[in-house]
Amino acid sequence: MFSCILIAFYCNKSINEIKRSKFNLHSTAISCIIFLNMILIAATKLFEELLETIEQLEQDNREAIIDPVPYLKTANHFMNALQSLVLTGSFDDQQEEILFFKTVKPKFRSLQIYYLTLQDITFKKPKGCKKILKKFYTDEIQKICSFRCYNQNLVNYYYSGA
Repeated sequence: MFSCILIAFYCNKSINEIKRSKFNLHSTAISCIIFLNMILIAATKLFEELLETIEQLEQDNREAIIDPVPYLKTANHFMNALQSLVLTGSFDDQQEEILFFKTVKPKFRSLQIYYLTLQDITFKKPKGCKKILKKFYTDEIQKICSFRCYNQNLVNYYYSGA
């Protein structure tokens, strides 16, 4: 199934299209594997492992208030693993390098930024009554909305796939 998802991602086809294809998975993989580099494959597997680890942390801490520290440590660990993967390997061509830094690395970095921001908010959270906490969280939400509005052009560019 993982190879099917990977092939669908890099061939711009849905998983169901790959499965229903008249061609078998192997021939589809051969036609698409030209675009795949070992770094991209390893990074994709590493990201899947990161998501599984985060999911396991969520299962273990289902009842508790989220402590972002273990999540951030996990994200940092996988980001370091990705960095060492890139430093030890090499890209076949410039297009693969662009694909990696445009699509794969931002997935890792976005989780790192998310948990870092969550940790920052958690550490800044004031002690006090519900009214004070409500004002604090309302202000934080307003900051996030302002940031999103300010960077809307970048968001549009990202989702356009350009």
